[in-house]
Amino acid sequence: MPNRPSKDHWTDVSLGRTDFSLSLVNNFRDRWSCVSLSMTGTHAKASFALVKAGHSGDVESRLAPLGELLWQPKPDAKESAVTVLRKVAPADPATWPDLNAWMAGTMRTMHDLFRPIVKILDASEYVPAPEETLGGPEATSGGIDPQ
Repeated sequence: MPNRPSKDHWTDVSLGRTDFSLSLVNNFRDRWSCVSLSMTGTHAKASFALVKAGHSGDVESRLAPLGELLWQPKPDAKESAVTVLRKVAPADPATWPDLNAWMAGTMRTMHDLFRPIVKILDASEYVPAPEETLGGPEATSGGIDPQ
């Protein structure tokens, strides 16, 4: 039986470890597409903090050129994410060749960047400072919620 295109507006790609994946999303109504490192589970917030504290320079230098980089701790959710967002009209077939190339390239870059990081990430190493919060101005994404 031949493969059929997905009817969903998203797909997830494994990073080889439970609670970590790459999510590729097309938002037709709000006209954006994104690729996100999704961190879920009981250690999502600790994992997010460790990625940001230990790897933000590399993440910024490799991902910021690909689109709008969003650090999303999502303090009231069971998930945290690092997202590269691109404002585009995914419903317009004329954008598909460029959008497909961007999504594939961004996914490969994020996979190559994050797979070795999440492989060795140890949430027990996270010790929050007493004044530290995972909220603040970075907790929002300017009204865009790619998840």
